[in-house]
Amino acid sequence: MVYFLQCGNSRRAGANPTWRRIEQLPATSLQAQLNACATETIDGGAVQTGSGDIYVQAITKQLQQQQSLPLGDNLNKHQGQSTVHPEGTQDFDCVSNIISWKDPQIFLKSSFNDVTINFYDITDFVNVHMSGTSEEKLISDASGGQLIFKSGPVKPKLESLSLCQWSSANLSIMYKLLSSGDLPQTQLLDYLSYTARIYNLVASCDMVSVFFYDREYRQLQKQHKFRWGTDVPHLHSIYLRPKGFVKPQTGGSKYQTTGPRPGVKHDISYASHTSGGREICKRFNSRKGCFMTNCRFEHVCAVPGCANKHPAHSHSNSLHGNPKKRGIMVKPTRDLILSAWSNELQNDFDKEFLLHGIEFGFDIIDTSDIPLNIQAKNHPSASPSGPLYSKAHAQVLIEIENGNYIFADEKPKIISPMGVIPKPGGGIRLIHDCSRPEGSAVNDFAGNSSKQIFQNFR
Repeated sequence: MVYFLQCGNSRRAGANPTWRRIEQLPATSLQAQLNACATETIDGGAVQTGSGDIYVQAITKQLQQQQSLPLGDNLNKHQGQSTVHPEGTQDFDCVSNIISWKDPQIFLKSSFNDVTINFYDITDFVNVHMSGTSEEKLISDASGGQLIFKSGPVKPKLESLSLCQWSSANLSIMYKLLSSGDLPQTQLLDYLSYTARIYNLVASCDMVSVFFYDREYRQLQKQHKFRWGTDVPHLHSIYLRPKGFVKPQTGGSKYQTTGPRPGVKHDISYASHTSGGREICKRFNSRKGCFMTNCRFEHVCAVPGCANKHPAHSHSNSLHGNPKKRGIMVKPTRDLILSAWSNELQNDFDKEFLLHGIEFGFDIIDTSDIPLNIQAKNHPSASPSGPLYSKAHAQVLIEIENGNYIFADEKPKIISPMGVIPKPGGGIRLIHDCSRPEGSAVNDFAGNSSKQIFQNFR
């Protein structure tokens, strides 16, 4: 046990000093250590704690002892009392065990945070109906019945949250803290001030990094009970990343764009989320494209810092101009060497798709997403009552004879309308209108890449 000898000056002239003995148990917890290092004074039986940060008080006291200064002159001058520790007290060890945001050793001490701290995590308060949908999958379809696997909405990941979801969960946590008494009414404005700071950080920093900063802040607040809104500088340097920051990667998909000098290439990692926290559609950024009419992902460029409405594979076109204006830079001079293409496309986002298309041909539409029996009537110029019908019919027979048109073995999924345009000299031109019918035409299922030059119609 530790004994403290305290001497206090009485307010009454000529009064004898009073001697008291304070008994304190050995420090067995962080809070007990903080109490042991705090400066305490007794005034009329009331215990008071010296003003200022506990870490600063302990350091000041340590300096006073080293310089043989009267202890307490600066700490409790306004109270006229001092605290004397017996010889042998390990002040340095006590100071080292204090967690303070003014301590230069905070980067070392913060690594010992207890991960089992039961704090209110944002992801635990996100409405599951906002984060995902249930899934139902057929596992087996035997004669005795069907085996179906069902799963409900899963707990969302922090990096997949939107700002709206974080805001809703933040309000739910505030209500929970108020209900449990962990957030006194007098500190409600502190919590609102902290919320405003998060919004300010989202405006200048990557939103996902702000969310991880917020999670660590909430855990520290639960552990150390400091006021909401208290600045914790070391968290800024560890978690916050400015917008446009590209995290270095040792592997994964990289986008190569030609630099200002020929032969110079720059590696750019693809972004998975927008600055607003929305997940970016991978199919939209591929050359195959996304054909979902109600896609829940963002159709924006995945190149970090771009977020424009073009896919990632055409990002260089928007930066360096239209390739049509530059003309064909290289003319084919030899047969296809697939291994050379494989080496050239080793870091391309669509390597497998491109190699398959180069070897076997490209399909501009995804047949798995096309509804059946789409048919449109021919334009009036190609109708039997039109003046050019006989010439059009004769031209179709010629195309069949030349092998340009073939008979389909089965009814095509999409039957596009035909039109006829007269040409000078009495000839005609047959037109296959791939923009009709609207909403289900061939063009509605095709990608919008400016590099697309191969098309097949069936």
